[in-house]
Amino acid sequence: MTRTVRRFGLALAAAAAAAYATGAALLWRSPDRFVAFPELETPLTPGALGIDYRGVWLRAGPNRALVHGWWLPNGRNLQAVLLLPGTGRSKAGLVHVAAAMHAAGAAVLMIDYRGLGRSDRGPLTEASMFVDAEAAWHELRWYQPEGGRRIVYGHSLGAAAALELAARYPDVEGVVVEGAPTSIRELLRGGWIAQLYPAELLLAGRFDVASKLRRLNVPLLVIHGKRDPIVPPAMGLELFARAPGRKALLLVDAAAHADAARVDADAYQAAVERLMPGPDRAFAGLRPRAAPSPGG
Repeated sequence: MTRTVRRFGLALAAAAAAAYATGAALLWRSPDRFVAFPELETPLTPGALGIDYRGVWLRAGPNRALVHGWWLPNGRNLQAVLLLPGTGRSKAGLVHVAAAMHAAGAAVLMIDYRGLGRSDRGPLTEASMFVDAEAAWHELRWYQPEGGRRIVYGHSLGAAAALELAARYPDVEGVVVEGAPTSIRELLRGGWIAQLYPAELLLAGRFDVASKLRRLNVPLLVIHGKRDPIVPPAMGLELFARAPGRKALLLVDAAAHADAARVDADAYQAAVERLMPGPDRAFAGLRPRAAPSPGG
């Protein structure tokens, strides 16, 4: 009997250790899964809002994975925006954002990372998100070959990919981040995850939006809803305070995590228009940026 109890206890301890190790591995690989997204997205197509669009397929990464996107042309396409979602919603849940960009005078390319929407299946990680975003940036260059006419938008954790693109590619002329956390480590701090796991070690450098600001030398627009239940508005304020150079902040009183473009469409559109490069506008105080190299 004693031997049986001992074996049962050892088996229980082994199962608990395995479960703990599995949780730690998941936290390290896909920390976004531990963020609660209580808001349900309302999936739309641009056509539902009367906007002309077409589907596009991109090849991303060494394995040439398929990434699905929508291209929303807009007249002469003097400005073009790459719209990157976070991990909590697909591009279909951000059509209202694309509509606001479109109304501000931009053409828009919006994608789903692998693991979302119609894109290939696969683990959705920070690294894979950037690879997919990079493929989309090259596609945007094809649609808008004129330098100085392209900006990138990142929603929530997608802000990390947007800022990384701006750091690596000198033809990014501006960045918009909305509902972005300073980092996923800060976002999960104080919760049960941080109490159960060594989150400070496991999450160091992961989805670290604030640290990427050090490499930013283009205009930045920070948008945050004052009623955001997922990412505290204080994080948006901190990102704005830490950003160098030309920057702007839009706080929308009644907006939550992803609906600022609907709650205050006029202010949203005006803020985007001020950021976007235009035929007769230049970014004051910033040196002109070199064109990308042919292989970039």
